[in-house]
Amino acid sequence: MEDLSSSQPDAFGLPGRRAMLRAGAAAVGGLLGLSRPSPASAGAESACCPVRIAMPAGAQPVSLSDTARGNQQAMAIAQRSRLAQTAHDSLVDIARGLPDPVIRQATLELLANPNSRVHLASPSLADKAAVRRELLEAGLISDGVPLDGIFPPVADPAQAPQAVWSAPGSTYAGHHAYPGGLVVHEWLNAGIARAFVEHYDRIYKLGAPPGALDVSTALAAPLWHDIHKVTVFQWNADGSELAEAAFCPNGTLSGVTLDGTGSQSWTLVVDPNDDSTGTATVDLTSP
Repeated sequence: MEDLSSSQPDAFGLPGRRAMLRAGAAAVGGLLGLSRPSPASAGAESACCPVRIAMPAGAQPVSLSDTARGNQQAMAIAQRSRLAQTAHDSLVDIARGLPDPVIRQATLELLANPNSRVHLASPSLADKAAVRRELLEAGLISDGVPLDGIFPPVADPAQAPQAVWSAPGSTYAGHHAYPGGLVVHEWLNAGIARAFVEHYDRIYKLGAPPGALDVSTALAAPLWHDIHKVTVFQWNADGSELAEAAFCPNGTLSGVTLDGTGSQSWTLVVDPNDDSTGTATVDLTSP
């Protein structure tokens, strides 16, 4: 079991929890004027803690050849990460244990190849332009969102541009923003989902009646919910991520809905105080 109180660096060379707590306390003390770091303590802090890379200025040009190199570099890094590979193996084990055979098969196939259904449904440039037009007319994007912000570059729509275990969990400076971060993020959420199922059943005794608690849906949902970050957050050759386009300026998108056929859909939740917004459900069913 991992010692969360340890001050030793973790698998990615980041400081342990105790070191992070000490650094956080020192920072709060400094803001309150309780202490001033000496040159010696500043040097120690520099030695113990990683330096944050400056945020790239503006969106970088999108290039298929550039992302291909970046994705390969990220996969090489994540393949050497024990944490990322353990997380991926654990997700596959969870998928193999799903009781529902249809959801089990769909989830295993998704983890093996999380290719973009949106790209498959809009293969030509004209198809993609039509989708962008429809989103503009529905008020779901601004005019500044480019076509490659909706359809990030992929060489083959039938294949994911990178492995699920090399994608980040979020945008730069967000959560799990490193090669392999996505599977670590999903592994954590899958563990929370499993605990929810177990405690819900233990407390409310709803595991026995048929349909009272769908274990397959509860455990598969964390594995599906961010899966297309594999395409959205591809890597550039310089180690940066593709910029995420802004969708739904006046609302939010709910998660993927998965039914027994493997169909997916997004549901837009609009701001009830803004009369200019609409309601939309986008069907992402594979053709």
